[in-house]
Amino acid sequence: MHPHHAPGDLDVQVDLVPPSTHLKAAFSLLRVCALLTEELERELERATGQGLSEILVILQIMFSGGRLKMADLADTLVVTRGGVTKIVDRLVTAGYLDRVPSEDDRRVVYAQVTDAAMELIRNNQPMVEAITARRFAELLDEAELDHLHDVMHRLSCENPGWAPPDSVVESHDHA
Repeated sequence: MHPHHAPGDLDVQVDLVPPSTHLKAAFSLLRVCALLTEELERELERATGQGLSEILVILQIMFSGGRLKMADLADTLVVTRGGVTKIVDRLVTAGYLDRVPSEDDRRVVYAQVTDAAMELIRNNQPMVEAITARRFAELLDEAELDHLHDVMHRLSCENPGWAPPDSVVESHDHA
């Protein structure tokens, strides 16, 4: 730092090429993700004592039929296997998940939702629906929401190297 300038007082000339449309879209997506994540994290922690990561683990397992291999869970949620193990440990201790060994391969362990997890989600779905309605449905119509879902699904599932494991089912109700 120049000795005569206070922090924030620098006149910096930066010649940048105007950002591309895809870069602007990526930054907008990151901002929306950060804002929505912060709000859901705060409200879920307040209402359930569980953070967004824990709720996302339960939901992903529920969306996958109620039981999911630990390795697939980590891959789908884009977290390390160690990270998902810590979250699953907390959820097992809280009574929301069970660990179920595979009958075919003793190296494989499934995380399985309990009745308590299904009740937790059922009881808090109205709050999450209200948040997402306020942040999405009040600004976008059904066609725009369907299009947004399709675009996000394509970006997350059709980019080379980003595809979720075959065993993971993503609900996609509309045609």
